[in-house]
Amino acid sequence: MIIDHPEEVTDWKVAIFRAEMLEPASINGLVSRAMRESKTALAVILADTGHKQAWLAEKLNLHPSSVSRWALGKRPIPRRYVQAIADTLGVEPQRLARDVAPTRP
Repeated sequence: MIIDHPEEVTDWKVAIFRAEMLEPASINGLVSRAMRESKTALAVILADTGHKQAWLAEKLNLHPSSVSRWALGKRPIPRRYVQAIADTLGVEPQRLARDVAPTRP
């Protein structure tokens, strides 16, 4: 971003620019900063069960980057995968609840 006249930039413009640059978009809107900064339920379950992201991706026939994004909190888990993930990891689906994408209106 090039600013010709820096004196004309107001605080709200800077705030909007920073928000656009710092908040990655997800399918259903912005992923919360708290979700990215804290360990996701999926990451905790993978660690507890001793499984790797790549293993889960292989079992679900998904690209490893999809599971990585979910485990890192970069993207919410699509609802259609919750039951399969829970069954594969041997946990209740409710344990993944905080990582799941919100329903669309």
